[in-house]
Amino acid sequence: MPIEVENQKKIIDILKSLSPEKIEEIIEFAEYLKKKSKPLQKAKKKPPLKIPTFHLGHIAKQAFDRERLYGEHLDRKFD
Repeated sequence: MPIEVENQKKIIDILKSLSPEKIEEIIEFAEYLKKKSKPLQKAKKKPPLKIPTFHLGHIAKQAFDRERLYGEHLDRKFD
């Protein structure tokens, strides 16, 4: 006898010996297991948010150059 048929017979024998209240509990538990065994759908990954920066304008390469910003002012302060 295949294992599946043996298991079904065991379950039926157990069910025959239980009270109606217990059988209802088993049915509820079986439905719970059935719902639990369904694979959950994975959430779709959203693409990363792109923040527009065109309004910031263009920053020149030399904008943060110390010499251009302060010139000789800092050199005089440290003398």
